[in-house]
Amino acid sequence: MKQSRVLNLLAACFASIVPAKAKATMPDDFVRLRDLTTKLVEDMRYARPDNFTGEIVPGYEAPVCWLRKDTAEALAEVSEALDGEGWRLVVYDCYRPKDGVAAFMRWSKEPETGKTKADYYPNINKKDLFKKGYIATNSAHSTGLAVDAGAVAKDGTAIDFGTGYDFLDARSHTQSEAVSETVLGNRLKLMRVFENAGFQNYRREWWHYSFRSPKPGRASNAPVTERR
Repeated sequence: MKQSRVLNLLAACFASIVPAKAKATMPDDFVRLRDLTTKLVEDMRYARPDNFTGEIVPGYEAPVCWLRKDTAEALAEVSEALDGEGWRLVVYDCYRPKDGVAAFMRWSKEPETGKTKADYYPNINKKDLFKKGYIATNSAHSTGLAVDAGAVAKDGTAIDFGTGYDFLDARSHTQSEAVSETVLGNRLKLMRVFENAGFQNYRREWWHYSFRSPKPGRASNAPVTERR
């Protein structure tokens, strides 16, 4: 038997006994929001192609809202408070794997196709979305401490927030002067309920809230799945 063939056989045998790299698992202190409250709508956009990238985002294997437990418990309080206001909590994005953040960065550097521009960023060049603060290179979502959320009426009727989710434009700034008093009132009502539960709004996005936890967050890359 030639030496090269022996080496190839040895390499094949060694490869067969080396375990494949394990997929990252959800952190132990993460929980599914729906296990804490049923008064919500999970409209997880990055698990579907109807988002600003036009594709299912890497890392999203199921349309499920996972958050760190303290954040999820606070958000359950939000859902209860909104229910008392005649609204139903809608979550668009919760925990976001680091692979998803990296995918946003790659997408921003790709040539413009026009596929989603009119619906999501008509007045901004995609390459400028990071610079203008609409997409972050390091996202609090990856720590399980941030959520993108809105609301509908309890009967399912839409509530006017002035723009759709992830409409990357100055009109989406929470207190934009370009929206009506009714829209501003709806945004401020949403913000009041979130702030009462310990969240802070990101001023450029009426839908984005971060939980003010004394415990620092640690970014994860576990995929979003139905179960841990």
